[in-house]
Amino acid sequence: MAQNNVEVQLQKAIEMRAKVIEFSGILTERMTDLSDRLSYYVREGFPDDIEQTYRCNYYDPDNEIITDLSKRMMTDHVDFLDKVIERLRRAKDRQ
Repeated sequence: MAQNNVEVQLQKAIEMRAKVIEFSGILTERMTDLSDRLSYYVREGFPDDIEQTYRCNYYDPDNEIITDLSKRMMTDHVDFLDKVIERLRRAKDRQ
């Protein structure tokens, strides 16, 4: 039963690592989509001054936060999970 428990933990850690990578990509993708949509709306007649105010006051500061978060997820979070996965693999191999 202990071996099965380690195997389950290992599998879940691997799944979590994949989910972190996926989520990090989704965050940046959604912000890029929003930026593209704003540009499209301006081309279609949305007032440029309102778009610029929105970008400066809301989009740009939040995009900076999200970009930083995404980068930290890809480094710190993935690194942590890689270490957990390695420990679990070693524990599984000892069994």
